[in-house]
Amino acid sequence: MAQAPLQVTRLSHTFASDDRRVMARFFSPGEQGRCHSVIDRVLALSEQQVEQLLDRVLQDFNQRHRDISAVFAEHFEMVCPQVPANQQLSRTRQLLIGAYFTMEYAIESAALFNPSIVESPQQEGLPPGAVRFLMSLRATGEGHVSSIVFRLGIINQDNTIQFDPVSRFSHRLKVVEDHGYDRKLFTQKLVEMGAYNHLAGWVLAKLPESFSMVELDESIEQIRNELEEPQVFQEMADNMTWLARSNYQLEAPAGVDPSEVVIFPTSENESRGIEDVRLVCFTEEDGSVYY
Repeated sequence: MAQAPLQVTRLSHTFASDDRRVMARFFSPGEQGRCHSVIDRVLALSEQQVEQLLDRVLQDFNQRHRDISAVFAEHFEMVCPQVPANQQLSRTRQLLIGAYFTMEYAIESAALFNPSIVESPQQEGLPPGAVRFLMSLRATGEGHVSSIVFRLGIINQDNTIQFDPVSRFSHRLKVVEDHGYDRKLFTQKLVEMGAYNHLAGWVLAKLPESFSMVELDESIEQIRNELEEPQVFQEMADNMTWLARSNYQLEAPAGVDPSEVVIFPTSENESRGIEDVRLVCFTEEDGSVYY
């Protein structure tokens, strides 16, 4: 028996590029000598000049970024090893140095596409028959580097869609430093890559069931020092390090507006951008839910 044709209604919602949405990311001027030159210029300023410059920068950028001072502080920590050890810097000067190593990046300036939708975990306060959803999109920005952004909205009982307002702020999620790896799963991934051999087995044998990046590095160096020809070990070590850095955890602040969140390329294999996200909701036997 033939089924009735599926009726499809095209809605008016569209996703368009937007060069006004920017996030603050780390800026490297290039080789180490240029970094030193920038730092030396800031160190040569008087404290009064530093305060005036930083105040001007904060006035210009506070309206476009949530807590831009925290971003400057983070970027200062990234270049801090290049600051002369004998320098005692004021907090103001540290923030100004961090500002010099910060750039704005238009995350959606080229395109916004490939949506993926899932039921939101927050369904409170909705009218009868309505469902709140969380949507991920692939955003392509300057240099055609792609990242992942999010939107919230509601599907009403009559199948109309209502999107929540998009925050004017955007910020990348921070990577959780030195998170744990499962040794059994890590081994399986090496096998799938065709990168597992007896040398990898020696490295893994020295690690606990759950290990950190620091412990992996230490185990690799220990095995390397025990080999008579460590150069044959390098390809395997590079594969293990690549795998570890390609799997990371991100931390979202509690209560953050999903439309502010940006998942930006982090690992080496994401140098040209991140592929589309597909969110899936899992319900455990005990009733707990995760995505």
